[in-house]
Amino acid sequence: MRQGLLLIERLQRELAQAINRVLEPEELGLAEWMIVSELAAADAPLTRVARRLARDPGALSRATTRLIKRGLLRSTRHEKDRRRATLSLTPRGRVLHDRVAAALDATTIATSASRALPLDHLLSLFPCGSSPATPFAAVSRATAASPRPHDLHAPAKENDP
Repeated sequence: MRQGLLLIERLQRELAQAINRVLEPEELGLAEWMIVSELAAADAPLTRVARRLARDPGALSRATTRLIKRGLLRSTRHEKDRRRATLSLTPRGRVLHDRVAAALDATTIATSASRALPLDHLLSLFPCGSSPATPFAAVSRATAASPRPHDLHAPAKENDP
């Protein structure tokens, strides 16, 4: 059991480092990337994004504000309910998404056997769930449905607000 836990810890650390090597040059944090990748699938209100990523709306709101200031997202107010807004990627945000997604596609993790494993292979090891309880469940579900498993989106459900 101890060896398994140590292996999981090492894999988690190496995975985080590999992802950060891609995100840092783009001046993106993980929360910001998760928002961008979710909105790459479809425009959505912040509450839906937060629910689908199993994240606190307040924390995502701060990340969203940073992305809007950088010109990567736009927020469009609802015509009848001014409290509601829909988030969407700007053309700059779409270009950034495609560039980061391609870089993540090319990312590999060194294993103890001195060979590299593609990031998408590692993410495919997570079992697919019917609803994301954590961001990792969203990653694994995206893995099953998308050629880019690090895009954390999944197809929107019709009853999703």
